Amino acid sequence: MKIGNDGLKRGESGLASLFGWLVGIGPGAGMGLLMVICGLGGMLVAGVSVFVPAIRNAEAILPDHDQPPPAASL
Repeated sequence: MKIGNDGLKRGESGLASLFGWLVGIGPGAGMGLLMVICGLGGMLVAGVSVFVPAIRNAEAILPDHDQPPPAASL
């Protein structure tokens, strides 16, 4: 069984039959599958962060950055 770009390129793996309808079968299909998986992962992280109070309230929790006073010139 081939896994990754090789298996999707030749259409011989289980991944090709499982994800071939989504990203196609051929050169670059493995990279397309990787992009889809990373995009879904990013959406999952963003969705979960809405329910974590420390992340949701970060603007109120973290102090603002204050500029230090300019150094006296000699």
